[in-house]
Amino acid sequence: MCRVIYICADIMMNCYLCGEWVSKTVYIYLKSISYNMKTLFVLLGMFVIYPCLYAQDAELQACREELVRGMSQKNRDSIAAAYCHLGEYYAYRQADSTRYYCDKGLEYARKDVPEPYLTLLINRVETYSALGDMESAIDGYLKVLDEAERFTGVEDQVITTLTSLGVNYCRKDMPDSALIYYNRALEKLEGRKSYDERVHLLTNMAVLYANTSRLKEAENYVRAAVEESKKCDDMDMVLYAASTAGGIMTLQKKYDEAAQMLYPALAMAREQKKPKFVLKSITYLLNAYFRMNNNDSINHYIREAEKMMAELPESSGEVLGYKETLFKILNKMGRYRESLSIQQQMLRAMDVNAQTPIDKLYLEMARNYHGLKDYPHAADYYEKAYWTSDSLHQTEVDAELSELSMK
Repeated sequence: MCRVIYICADIMMNCYLCGEWVSKTVYIYLKSISYNMKTLFVLLGMFVIYPCLYAQDAELQACREELVRGMSQKNRDSIAAAYCHLGEYYAYRQADSTRYYCDKGLEYARKDVPEPYLTLLINRVETYSALGDMESAIDGYLKVLDEAERFTGVEDQVITTLTSLGVNYCRKDMPDSALIYYNRALEKLEGRKSYDERVHLLTNMAVLYANTSRLKEAENYVRAAVEESKKCDDMDMVLYAASTAGGIMTLQKKYDEAAQMLYPALAMAREQKKPKFVLKSITYLLNAYFRMNNNDSINHYIREAEKMMAELPESSGEVLGYKETLFKILNKMGRYRESLSIQQQMLRAMDVNAQTPIDKLYLEMARNYHGLKDYPHAADYYEKAYWTSDSLHQTEVDAELSELSMK
């Protein structure tokens, strides 16, 4: 009795996440019939609502059918795996839905075997990163590493976790800590194919080099990532490598090559309805169009970007990355006050997600105040930029990057 009522409630929640609701009359009617008939009606009811709820694409429908089979067989392993696949489907689409399905999967997953237990843990922690909560993400990934130590043969999950820790430390503006975990991931990758994990690591290393203005090395790493992505099965990694490559080519002033990489990535992201990658690709395209003085395209993509931002957390890396690009464009256009307003938003978000290094953000704010002829505030922020720029620390990190590049 309890199990059937629980399933009904679960259906209602899942439908809510998709923007639909199951009729209450169905739920009440099921309460009044026998146990076996209840189970039958629950399963029939789930199939009835498929056309309206899950016709989005075949992948989602297949995940739902997998869950139905697991529930009908009362097989905990199958149910956990189905919830894991649903969580993976919503990754890069809806962080809240991903966390919901991971939580459901963890209720069924056995903790004495690595799969899908570790994958559910990793995907759940990633939602904190997607929502811009770097502290919770770092803490979560460290706990995943502790759990992974109980198992053998889980090198791919360990590599993914180490790389993700590096990413989150980068977003906390802690490149030295990021390097520690990237190095550990590199050691684990030696002699392994692990294409998805290799693409993930190479792309993030490219981002780290780009953020420290070592663009040639960034280009080498991202080209290697794009090449490796041709061998991997994870379309999210293909998108990630392609969109990042377009951004780095833009920084290298290779605008045509950047567009060639970004247009397919943007089309793929739109087709798969992944606002995270749509916004990332648009951000890099805006950089390229701005440098080509193509204002018509800039205005077109800004309108699309604003729609994508509404579907993502305000503190996510993609939203902050877009804002960083936008405030630079607005500054060059002489729209200093609008640019400054965005920078102040980013300064308030600095504690949880440092998209722009603090010294660089202060410098850009100083330039906006200078453009507004507010010289006292401009001087104040120029001074803040100077004192927060630690040249000694930068030299140490630069040396470590050189060592990493040799590896």
